[in-house]
Amino acid sequence: MNKDLLISEVYRNPPIWDQRLKSHYNRYVMDKCWAAVATNCKVTAAAARKTWTILRKQFKRHFDKLPVSRSGGEPPENNVKWQYFKSLLFLKEIFEKRPATVNLSDADNDISVAPTPSSFTSSAGCSSEATSHIPSSSIKVLLDARRADNLGYRKHSRRIQIVGKNLMGIEKGQIEMIKAKVVSNTDLNDEDAAFFASLLPHIKKLSPAKKLEFRTRIQRLVVESVYKVKIE
Repeated sequence: MNKDLLISEVYRNPPIWDQRLKSHYNRYVMDKCWAAVATNCKVTAAAARKTWTILRKQFKRHFDKLPVSRSGGEPPENNVKWQYFKSLLFLKEIFEKRPATVNLSDADNDISVAPTPSSFTSSAGCSSEATSHIPSSSIKVLLDARRADNLGYRKHSRRIQIVGKNLMGIEKGQIEMIKAKVVSNTDLNDEDAAFFASLLPHIKKLSPAKKLEFRTRIQRLVVESVYKVKIE
């Protein structure tokens, strides 16, 4: 497998290597990115993943051994002999012991202008030596991915709010329809229905126990009067 090509293709798919992106934890997005990498490298996705995992671990092992860089001194990265180290320096932000600060709002404002390695380093907190090998087109892909990731989250939140409001409106409308149907089914022109309706205000004044006793008496009276059955 061409490891240089693999590194290049992985870099072009930020969700694979940038754990700060929400899409990094989206299985569908990750599978899609790995499928693209595998196609361009002409290998299986499983083989690409395995090789990338090994390269990533080797980079971290070398990176953790780097001494602290002194002001004005030679960047310690230049002393690493492993051939893939410089190609993988875009992982420096991920393994940095001191977290780098990234102002995404500034990146969004500058996205209309094709970023250069120097402008990217000023926003991401990396040294120019660490990113001078990265083409500006690839940096733009990274910034676009970050911006799309944040915009997608905000749009998703707004959709949830809109759906919630719509559901509340639908439920309110259904309740009103049920009330209207109950009223329409009550025929006040029927003198029997009108009679029982006139008793409701008085019945509502009874306690729960009295209501139960009242209903029992009414049912007994109906059975004896209508069906001529004597209840002892």
